[in-house]
This record gives sequence, C-alpha cells and structure tokens, in this order.
Amino acid sequence: MHNLDAQTATAIRDGLAWLAEQQGDDGGWHSATYGAMRGGAAITALVLYAASCVNEQLRGVHGARWRRGGEFLARGVDDDGCPRNPDKSVDFPTYAAALLLLAAPRLKLDLPRAKRQKLVDYLLATQIADARGFGPKGPHYGGWDLTGDVRMRGFTTGANVSVVCFVLEALAAEKTDAADAARKDALAWVARCQNLPGENRASDGGFFFQADRNNDANKAQWTDERHESPRSYGSATADGLRALVATIGDEEQVRKDERVVAAAAWLDKHTELTVVPGFPPPPAADPKTGEVEPFVQWPLALRFYYYASLARTIGFLPAESRDKRRAELRTHVVSLQRNDGRWENEAHHMRENDPLIATSLALVALADS
Repeated sequence: MHNLDAQTATAIRDGLAWLAEQQGDDGGWHSATYGAMRGGAAITALVLYAASCVNEQLRGVHGARWRRGGEFLARGVDDDGCPRNPDKSVDFPTYAAALLLLAAPRLKLDLPRAKRQKLVDYLLATQIADARGFGPKGPHYGGWDLTGDVRMRGFTTGANVSVVCFVLEALAAEKTDAADAARKDALAWVARCQNLPGENRASDGGFFFQADRNNDANKAQWTDERHESPRSYGSATADGLRALVATIGDEEQVRKDERVVAAAAWLDKHTELTVVPGFPPPPAADPKTGEVEPFVQWPLALRFYYYASLARTIGFLPAESRDKRRAELRTHVVSLQRNDGRWENEAHHMRENDPLIATSLALVALADS
C-alpha cells in the first residue's frame, strides 16, 4: 500500500461507507440494477475483495459487515466447492471462488479450512484441461471460463484473461503438484494471448482477451482483415501482466521476464484514462446522412475494470513512471465519485452501470494505486 493523500483516503472512506450501507439482511450484496441476477454470490465476493485491498485502518470500521458477507458466501460453498447463491443457483462461480479465496485471509473472514480447500479444489477441477474433455491443441486449454462447471465435458464459454488472472492469483499460495501443473498449463495459455513477435501477430507486447484469435470476445477487434491478429488493449494487457506475475512467482524472475517487460512497456506507453486504451476509433458518421453505425462503446464500458487492474500493475512499470501514473490514476478516479460516495459508469455493456460493481472496482484502483 502506498501512502494515501487526504483526498484519496476520504474518497475510499466514503466509498466503503456507501458499500456497507447496501448490504442485505442476509449478509450478501444484491444488485438493484440487475434485478434478475440478485443471487449475490459474485457481487458479494467482489465487494469483499475490494474491501480487502483497502488499508486495514480504513476498512476496519466496517469489519462486522465484511464478516457477515464472508458468512453469506461460506454458507454457499457446496460439497464440490462451487460457491452458490442461497437458492443454489450459480453466479459467475469461478470469479466468486477466486475472489473469496483472495479476500478471506486479508479480512480475517471465518472461512473454515475445509471449505477453503473445497474452493481450491473447485478451481483446480474447473481448469479447461483433459479432465473436462479438452485436448492440449484447443485454444482454451489451460485457462478458466465463466461457467466453472465440471459436468459440462467438452463445452466452454471460452477461457479469458480476466478470469484466468484472478484464478492464478487465488492459487498463487498453493504449493502442491496439482497447483504447479495447473500453473504450467495456464502459463502456456496466457502466452497465446500476448502480442509478442510471431506468425500473424503484432509485436507490441500487449494482450488480448481470448486465445481463440478470431473470437468476437477480443473486444478491440483485429489489425488485419482475416481476423488473425487481435489488437492489444488496456484491460487485457493489465490482466495478462498480472497473470504472468502470479504464475512466475519469484519477484526477481518476474522483473527480468521478457514477457512481463513487454507488457509493462505497453502499459507505460498508453497513458489514456478517460477511455481504455488500445481500441480503434469509433466509426465515422455517414457523410450524407450524419448517422453513425451502431457500435459497443467498450473503451467506456470497461474503464472501471481497467482502473482496478491497471493499479495492480503500476509497480511493474519503469521506475521513472510509477509515481506519476499512480497520482494520475488516483486523481482521475476520485474525480468520478458521486456525492453519496458511489461510483457508476454511464456505459452498461460490462454492468459497470451497477454502482456495486463500479464502486468496488474504483476502490481497488484507489487502494492499490
């Protein structure tokens, strides 16, 4: 944790207070924005993760709230380790498991050792690998997906660098043969998402979202007409760098690793904060009608997620850039806070218009920047 100026500390304090006030009677946090997805497991895990990133002195005043949230999640960890909602449905279970594992020790949550182990085993079992009916030549082999369902052999929604980086961070402390094997396969998957020199690739060092190169989930599109060279963009590059750091482990090796250096150089070069960098410009208006072809505003929709992930990587940027980038990120994120303490994105495509999500991500950005 870097020293916080008074303005940033106040913003964090107000954001935490707003989140604490939104807790449900059952101990979980439930979306008022997306009423059909109010189960709460994933958002509760995100809220707790955000709180866990904050300085203990700031978050401690709400300690009872975080503990109740931990109890809400612990009750939902079933026999196979899948974190479930109270009605036994699932809600981004891979994220929820990873975030709970990361938050629990920091917040000193009452997560029984047996349930913690079940969460670890769940993440190891849901890796896209042989046990789930996938061969090593597939584009998703070695990664993790959103569904996290071991019963769905040979089917996946697709590994992506966001889920993978959180799972690898959650498993970083696991020193078992099974975890080592998972990391080895995951590192190979992560490498396929980085634009290092090679066939049909740009060589800018950045990352894209999925190793399935022509998949539309690679939100910044492609640099070629055949859709074989996905563009690097900010949130994916920050996630990819975090995944490398979590997998390599040893700090000295991390800082010397050419993949880490290349990703950090990409982030150092792209300093935009009003939007996520790396995306092509929006389509131009038709000169005759003035109409603009409909498009998804990913550079806006992803920005709070980008701030949170970028904050985790600033320590790997060149030394001469770090203080400036931290200060710029803090100032920008604080400037976006609403008067009641929350943050909210006007773009909805990544659900950052849900203030529970945007506020949690903003707090991670401020706490780690």
